[in-house]
Amino acid sequence: MDIYFRQGRSWTRRISGKSGGGEARFFEALPQRNLNLSLRKNDGRGRVSVRQHPSRSNDYTAIVRVVDHKAAVGSYEFTLRWND
Repeated sequence: MDIYFRQGRSWTRRISGKSGGGEARFFEALPQRNLNLSLRKNDGRGRVSVRQHPSRSNDYTAIVRVVDHKAAVGSYEFTLRWND
């Protein structure tokens, strides 16, 4: 699943497997400028990675990809950080 972040909003897009969704909790919205993100996986199965960093060419949208090959429902917790 890909999770998209732009300013204070998020949405998901299923890549493969069963349908999924979720919610994102923000402590601070992404700024509208070029950013290099760092990601830390806090909890959950599978792999989590930054697929796209916010930039002018992608309307300052970050994408985080969650890859989990287990068939069961999962919970994922991660932290995105950037330098101001």
